[in-house]
Amino acid sequence: MKRGAFDGDREKGLIMLPVELIDDNGIRLKECVLRQADNWHLEDGFLDWVEEACIFTSTLVDRIVTGYPADDPRWRTNPLDAPKNPEVQQ
Repeated sequence: MKRGAFDGDREKGLIMLPVELIDDNGIRLKECVLRQADNWHLEDGFLDWVEEACIFTSTLVDRIVTGYPADDPRWRTNPLDAPKNPEVQQ
């Protein structure tokens, strides 16, 4: 992306949603972007724009919750919530 596209406008930053399955993936992506920009000898204004205008979110989900425990009464009150996995059937 050329810096000229936004002309360094701090109100026109990008929101980065990384999908790498690593801890602190937003922080790591920002480090990679800044390192690559430095390797390419991009102007300081671009680096400042990345630092100040862009948002790098950490998106790693640390666990997946699939439903209620098998003995939870909500299984009996809402049949649509019934477990599909036979191992958790009562």
